[in-house]
Amino acid sequence: GCLLDGLADARIGGATADVAVHRRVNVGVAGRLVLSEQRRGGHDLPGLTIAALHDIDREPCFLQPRADRRVADAFDGGDRVIADVGHRRLAGAHRLTASAGWAFTGQGNFSPDDLFAAAESALARAKAAGTGHARLFDPTQPRIEASRRALREDLERGLQAGEFQLDYQPIVRLSDRALLGFEALIRWRHPSRGPVLPDDLIPAAEESGHLMAIGRWTLIEAALQLRRWREIGFKGEVAINLSAAQLAQGDVLLADAREALKALGEVPPSQLRLEVPERAAMAWPQRHAEVLQALARLGFGLSIDDVGGAQSSLAHLHRFPVDTLKIDRSFVTRLGEGGEAQEVVRTIVGLARARGWRTLAEGVETQAQAALLETLGVEMAQGWLFAQALPAEDARRLIQTVPWKKPAASPPPARPQAMP
Repeated sequence: GCLLDGLADARIGGATADVAVHRRVNVGVAGRLVLSEQRRGGHDLPGLTIAALHDIDREPCFLQPRADRRVADAFDGGDRVIADVGHRRLAGAHRLTASAGWAFTGQGNFSPDDLFAAAESALARAKAAGTGHARLFDPTQPRIEASRRALREDLERGLQAGEFQLDYQPIVRLSDRALLGFEALIRWRHPSRGPVLPDDLIPAAEESGHLMAIGRWTLIEAALQLRRWREIGFKGEVAINLSAAQLAQGDVLLADAREALKALGEVPPSQLRLEVPERAAMAWPQRHAEVLQALARLGFGLSIDDVGGAQSSLAHLHRFPVDTLKIDRSFVTRLGEGGEAQEVVRTIVGLARARGWRTLAEGVETQAQAALLETLGVEMAQGWLFAQALPAEDARRLIQTVPWKKPAASPPPARPQAMP
């Protein structure tokens, strides 16, 4: 088999460790893997080879485990060593972090080069998951990668051919179920694949470099839709999601926002709401706060999305010029269990009230969830309980009907007047 480890953060005195240090560290990690295998097998491993590469970020370790041992057992051993690396330090250095990718000859008819390429593929998946992860090669991954590559190549054509559209999920006020607005969600109607889900679309857009173009299209299309709905008297909001990439390229985002202002025409810019994931906002809080302040000065409404999911301190959110906190759907899903989920929601609601902000829960699917959220003080909600994301024409009809709205309470009957 073949193991590749990807070591990171080997620094001494604030400077990146040199090649020799990296080689010593990599060989040391490989040695620990060998020792782990020997201890688990009870004897030396006759087919073990350690090969050093000039590329210090890739260090292969070729293993020949016992024939009767499951591949998963060997993989578990590497997982433990990678975890152990995270608890160790070089003398005078920061803590080490690492990722690992495994591949075994039993997974296919591999030449040595094929085996190494398979381990590299597994290492790339491990690094994508973050440091401290190990991944076993997945033989289906090459087909998946080929599909993703074709998808990336189709993106630009799809943008030019008008294959993208926005669907709109209603946002309602919990107290009376009045329609307050929509969240606009991008959809790609691919001519041969059919609908491409956001979980596939967004990574493909990131990898192909089209994420900014898709973000610009979404911003302007949402503005144009608000302008169309103005004709039927719609005065609610349409929210769109901003990505971490858009925040990182603040100047480009602001230029796109100014184009959206033109598309809005006479529609107040506050009706176009921009949602920023909490994790993205907190990745570079000072810089991102400056970008959001510039967007606020242009008049856009601003929200923090997925609040509570990033495990960052809620107290830091005050630095952003927002007026709405959107509660992560994972807490809504677990509301019925009580305990932590309800406490997190209470904390978010308390923070929002202290700042004069609104709260919105996403992913609401049952009447019980809606009732509990209202009891906890959440003001707004969206989810399949009310409607899934709808094409623009269906959303237009919904604006004019709002079938789930609670009827206004009838006034109490007048008391009969006493006879004079």
